[in-house]
Amino acid sequence: MYKIDPIVKEISSEIVVCTGDQKLEYCSGIELSKAQFDKRYVIDRIYAENERIIIDLKEADINSTDWCQDKDVGFF
Repeated sequence: MYKIDPIVKEISSEIVVCTGDQKLEYCSGIELSKAQFDKRYVIDRIYAENERIIIDLKEADINSTDWCQDKDVGFF
């Protein structure tokens, strides 16, 4: 299980965060901090489904274009 300690922030919909085959569900008002995963992830895709926002993450490969620098958007 990935260690995630959510930070409360206002957002309008429920979100489901997917890391590979795991789905980690949070109610509205939650944002994940990039420092709280035990691995580095980038956003693979974001979509809406049944009044939820689904965020699919994939593990970042430091030797590919998936890797983002510290201040880039979409980096966890």
